[in-house]
Amino acid sequence: IGSTVARNLSSASNTVALGLNCLDNGVLTGNNNVALGQGNLRALTSGAQNVAAGLNLAPALVGAQDNNTYLGATIATAQTAGSDNVLAGPTVLVGPATLNTCVALGTNLSSAAAALTDATLIGRNIVGTSNSCVLVGNSLTAGANTGDASFHDCALGDNVTISGNATNGCAYVFGVDEAAVTAVTRQASQNLFILPGHSTHNDVRVGLANTVPLGCIDCRNATRPFILPLLTTAQRNALVGVVDGMMIYNTTTGKIQGYQSG
Repeated sequence: IGSTVARNLSSASNTVALGLNCLDNGVLTGNNNVALGQGNLRALTSGAQNVAAGLNLAPALVGAQDNNTYLGATIATAQTAGSDNVLAGPTVLVGPATLNTCVALGTNLSSAAAALTDATLIGRNIVGTSNSCVLVGNSLTAGANTGDASFHDCALGDNVTISGNATNGCAYVFGVDEAAVTAVTRQASQNLFILPGHSTHNDVRVGLANTVPLGCIDCRNATRPFILPLLTTAQRNALVGVVDGMMIYNTTTGKIQGYQSG
């Protein structure tokens, strides 16, 4: 129903096209496709079970690409390959040519990668370039460069940028700073960053009690204690890059120890 819709159907069945320039550019053999709106799934030829409702949704998708759902406007406009994606909102993942098993819900969600896999982006103004990244919030960036694609980052909060090329590195970041962007650099292996909840107080609370105003970390629990890192004397002496204020529990001497230069 409409103008220039599903005009080159071949052996396709259970196809629905409603609007303008939908499913109109290929000899479609795929089944169970639905395109509602304008400029949606224009190049699709053999893909099946794709749903696009809105404006300018996956217009370049071709071949046997299956099980994609697009809802909104200007979504996956460069995608030519990939399956099993759910993308919704205005201006979502318009750059990558290949998308597989990605979920993106929100506004202005993008990626610098040519191919993106297993990414979850929920919120607004998010850049997700690392595969298997999970970014939920506002103004989050995980890898602004195509070389960051191998990192599996997770961020929940606002105003965080994750970068760095540490071997096998990935970052798990939780927190928010409403006043400025917090830059997090990946270190070797996996890292957990808990950011201040407010730019004025700069505190992190573990437990349900109110925080101490001057404390940067406040742990409250009536039945479980806080445990310092447990190191032997040999392990302590092997540390590199120590700074004033570092503390450990020395299992060789059975004492709490701190470092002070000089």
